[in-house]
Amino acid sequence: MTTVVRTSPPSFPAISSTQLRGWLRLDADVDQPTLDLLLGAAVDHIAGLTGLYVVSAQYEVSFTATGCYSVPISNITQTDAGAVVGGNLEINVEVAPLVVSIKAGWTSEEAIPTALRHAIAIYVGAAYDSRNEISDAAFQTIKRLCAPFIRVAL
Repeated sequence: MTTVVRTSPPSFPAISSTQLRGWLRLDADVDQPTLDLLLGAAVDHIAGLTGLYVVSAQYEVSFTATGCYSVPISNITQTDAGAVVGGNLEINVEVAPLVVSIKAGWTSEEAIPTALRHAIAIYVGAAYDSRNEISDAAFQTIKRLCAPFIRVAL
C-alpha cells in the first residue's frame, strides 16, 4: 500500500492574485486569506479529479510493504529513490516501511495548462459567489475542462 502526502506548501499560486481578482471582478481590499483558501481548495480539487499534481511542491510517498511499485505521479522533477518512467514512480521496495521524497508539479504558473487554470478560476469564482455550495453546472464545466488531463491509475 502507498500513500502520498504533501510536505511543503506549493511553490507559487496556480493563478496570481491580480489575475484571480480580475476574473472575479474584485477590488484590491477584498479578503486575501479567503481567496488563498479557495485557491488552495480549487487546486486540491483539480488534483483529485485529474490525478495530476498541479503546482510544484514536496511530497512523501510511503510504502508499507515490500514489492515492485509503479505509482502514477505527474510531473516529477526530483526524487531521492526509484526512477521516473512514463510519468510513474517506479520503485522496488526491498525493506518496508519506506518513505521516498519527491518534488512534483508544474514549475511555473505559465506551465500549467490553460484549461486547468480556467477550471481553477471557475471553482474559486463559484465558491466565492455562493460561499456554501458550488452549483452542479460549475462542477460540470470544471469536469469538462479537466477531461483531457484525467489520468487513470490501473
